Amino acid sequence: MTPDHDPTKTYTREVKEAITDFVAFMEEEHLSDTDAAAVLGCHTTTLQRTLRLQYRGRADNLAAKMAAHMEVARQRKLAPLKPPFVETSVSERVWETLDVALVERTLAVVMGGTGIGKTEATRAYLRQITDGSTAYLEALPCESLAAFAARLATAVGADAQKSAAATVETIVQVLGSGRDWLVVVDEGDYLDMDTLQALRMIQERAGIGMVWVVTGGFLETLRKRKSSMVNQVLGRIARIEWIDQAHAPDIEAVVAHLHLNKNALGVLARHSQGEIRRAINLIREAQRVNGEGITGNTIQKAARRLMAKVKG
Repeated sequence: MTPDHDPTKTYTREVKEAITDFVAFMEEEHLSDTDAAAVLGCHTTTLQRTLRLQYRGRADNLAAKMAAHMEVARQRKLAPLKPPFVETSVSERVWETLDVALVERTLAVVMGGTGIGKTEATRAYLRQITDGSTAYLEALPCESLAAFAARLATAVGADAQKSAAATVETIVQVLGSGRDWLVVVDEGDYLDMDTLQALRMIQERAGIGMVWVVTGGFLETLRKRKSSMVNQVLGRIARIEWIDQAHAPDIEAVVAHLHLNKNALGVLARHSQGEIRRAINLIREAQRVNGEGITGNTIQKAARRLMAKVKG
């Protein structure tokens, strides 16, 4: 408590109103005291005493944080929503590749540009498999084999061991137990050669379906490594599904619920540049420009606020 602070003057009418509103907000959002304290960046005890109007510190500062957080939450509820997942030609091709890998217990690769819907299609496919025999991981930049293997072990219900080799062996034992497993690794461009080799061995020894989801630069990156093991990895890939971009009918399917006119659809397809994700960002930005009345003009304005694609 600062020397010039009088705690008896802290709980003004505005502070009390903010606290009362925050208590209601916690109930509405089902936030525990611990969760709410984490959101506000204070100790749980501090929050609890403030809610009881018993905290002798700067409760006014904490009340200001409460009000600010509630305002952000209010604005977030008013923000344009991401459209629900819909089937497109991209998802059909992704699902076919996942089916082949699962049924034939092979290693496959889904390759294509960023933002075309590979990840969303993969997640939608995996949601349909309810027997628990799937594992989905996103590779991380600069991740070691040991760290990746530990995460994969957790995903398949195995115990991570002291060494990466031992963890891989445990994973093989779990995956090779007779169930029809499908392991999907997204953001596969980040995988180093040791991890790629380990995944190849896991797939082969356990006899499971495995799919890597990568960008178009994946093969070129592998070739540039000039490792003698590159061909060992490439030679095990039974199928590569190359999807260069999403097409206009895919974009139209994603936004069908908005009932856009022909002009707006044409403008959207042109500025989406073959990316479903870019189309969604354009629609959400256009909604900010003009509410629900999305037109070719508002999409044009929205396009000026998005980063242009880098040509490589």
